[in-house]
Amino acid sequence: MRNRLALALVVFFIPLWLSLAYTVSAKTPVPFFLRAADRTITVDGNILIQLTGALHSLALIIGFMMFLATSQSAEFDSRHGRVTPSKSAVIRALAILASVLSLHWPSWPW
Repeated sequence: MRNRLALALVVFFIPLWLSLAYTVSAKTPVPFFLRAADRTITVDGNILIQLTGALHSLALIIGFMMFLATSQSAEFDSRHGRVTPSKSAVIRALAILASVLSLHWPSWPW
């Protein structure tokens, strides 16, 4: 097996995360509109959190595995070294992002 860490995450992390999400979250019914059935259905909150946690953890592990497979190629290493931005460019980008967020924060819908 080439990727033992990913296998360990699948075998240990996902079941632990799902059991923790099921145990800690409330069993309150959560209604939501299911477009495929064109009606509102109700699911217990802990089941809903368990489903979303499973999808997120699988996406995280698959992304990690894809990054590891890509980073082991020689072309990735040479490209990665050439495209790394300078520290001043990163600081300028963060400053612009912070100013845009501070200007538009009150108008966002949440």
